[in-house]
Amino acid sequence: MSNQIHTNQDIQNMEELKEGICLRIHNFLVMKSEDGNPDDLKNKMREDFKIRLRWALKECGGGNAQARNLVREYIRKILLDDYKIRSDTLDKLILFQEPANLTVLDRFEILLYQFHLESGREGLEKLLRRCSPEYYSRRGKEIFDITAQDIDKIFLKERVSLNYMDKLQILTQRIFEESLGWGCADVLGHMRISGLMAGTVPGEEKIHVWAETKGRTFRFPFLQMEPKELETICKRIRKSIEDGSGRFLKELPDHTSITVKGPPDGEDWMFFIHRTDYFLSEK
Repeated sequence: MSNQIHTNQDIQNMEELKEGICLRIHNFLVMKSEDGNPDDLKNKMREDFKIRLRWALKECGGGNAQARNLVREYIRKILLDDYKIRSDTLDKLILFQEPANLTVLDRFEILLYQFHLESGREGLEKLLRRCSPEYYSRRGKEIFDITAQDIDKIFLKERVSLNYMDKLQILTQRIFEESLGWGCADVLGHMRISGLMAGTVPGEEKIHVWAETKGRTFRFPFLQMEPKELETICKRIRKSIEDGSGRFLKELPDHTSITVKGPPDGEDWMFFIHRTDYFLSEK
């Protein structure tokens, strides 16, 4: 990995950008105080922030909302201050100006971003109602699929208009989820849900992502993970929540509990997030 910090003109693709941001975070954390004076106010503030950032990097994989927000804000700061990222580069990394060429994940995250702006943590609920209003007149334990076709249909209807800062926020989330978060399931973590799970089901090799909300379970077949990616995410969560007892179950201050299963205790990797304060939580 190169030690050079690139600028806007050097950004070629998402993978290079993610690598560069991880390098920038590492360099910042190992950087020594300027002028050899650790008592200087500027240096003291920097060292205090390093402590907070190290804490956030450890905790964000386990779902701590404060930690996740701090890391995302620092990624956004790097994009603005170090890369000085321009609008045309944002449009190259995610094809905002070419709606027909956006992936279904792009469209899903753009819709959720827009609905979150409009409805706060009820954004997913709004999207689900738009996709399948008939689900809300039915009860039972069946699983409802939200398909790529559902997302495409709503995306074409909504005609979402994004400015520079909107695109920057969406890119920041994408970098965070792929580098430090829960992959393509991560964006669902912002929403008012009672449960979120990623893993396989008996008899299938395909990895599924489910979300539970208001007594219904929704599966998102277009949110796809490779087995190695799910393993990496689960190990990231394990590292964040392991308390020395050997248990991979943790309850956060907001009453969210997160569980990880995998070898050697289980054959397949999976993670499950449950929110006991679902009906009491604020937007």
